[in-house]
Amino acid sequence: MVVCFDIQVIGEDALFSDDPPAVVEALAVLADDLIEARCIQGGPAFKASEYVKYHFVHALHCTVFYNGSMDLDMAHTLNDMNSAFYARYAASFSQTRTSAWKGWSRLAPSIAGAESILDVACGNMRFCDFAEEVKGGVPFAYYGVDSSRALAIDEGLLAKEGIDLTHSEPEEGSVEDTSLSGQLKGSASHGIRSYQQLDIVRTCLEGRDIASAIAAPCCELVVSFGFFHHVPGDDARRKLLRALVSKAVPGGKIAISFWHFMDDERLARNATRITSRASRERSLRLEQGDYLLGWHGDETTLRYCHHFTQDEIALLAKGIAAEASVEALFEADGKAAPLNSYVVLKRLG
Repeated sequence: MVVCFDIQVIGEDALFSDDPPAVVEALAVLADDLIEARCIQGGPAFKASEYVKYHFVHALHCTVFYNGSMDLDMAHTLNDMNSAFYARYAASFSQTRTSAWKGWSRLAPSIAGAESILDVACGNMRFCDFAEEVKGGVPFAYYGVDSSRALAIDEGLLAKEGIDLTHSEPEEGSVEDTSLSGQLKGSASHGIRSYQQLDIVRTCLEGRDIASAIAAPCCELVVSFGFFHHVPGDDARRKLLRALVSKAVPGGKIAISFWHFMDDERLARNATRITSRASRERSLRLEQGDYLLGWHGDETTLRYCHHFTQDEIALLAKGIAAEASVEALFEADGKAAPLNSYVVLKRLG
């Protein structure tokens, strides 16, 4: 167990030196716990095993992070939290996701050469629109998969002319309607456009085969943007990455983004404060790098997000080295500084 204290200090006089400052007040902790103190504004991180003592403290937020594998029940709880978030804010969230990410432009050569694209966690399917622009009218097959039907249909389906949405019956014995799917029947010049509603995270947590659950065939380009930070637990993230690689044809490309939002001071401050409160109130057992975020001032309907370090991303890529090689690594997106790390893989075989 790791107890993380995030400290926000007041002014330059409060910035820490190389050694912890002289004590004014003490914060008692369990002697056996490892205490990680991290200063949000300036100063190095340091660790202590008994007492952590500061002065000039403006706000103190404590979150307990647990080592080891993510508890399965907790993983389901976090996924349900995200499902509730997108059910409530599908329209509002979609309105903030109307244009292409800057990082996508780096994928233009892969998009141009792909006759089929699988978009996992497609949201409102704006990547399909971006791909159409890149390909300049050249037909291609697009398969979108997402757990939020409201998000996909509201902006991705109904906004397109000539599209007919049809539904299939739920799978026998399914916990929820994970098999709901629709066929986007647009202009024949565009090629195939399909959407499948599927809770990828639940599929993974229930031990079902992700690749088989995705109805789309293997594609020349498989993408997943803004999704991996919603997948709780290292094991689930590894399984998802392997499934995405398996949904690419041999020689096909896989492009994934990883969000490192704690590199942004404002996001880090909000995430620390909200996570500290909500994890205690809801008795959440979080892993290091796990946080909760609100939406436009609402801190009651929260979303679970994992902050990725470069070491984590490297380990994920290393874990599937036998199945895919790394073609490109780059940073993009974000107002002040890049907050997404992109990994582009090529399936071997």
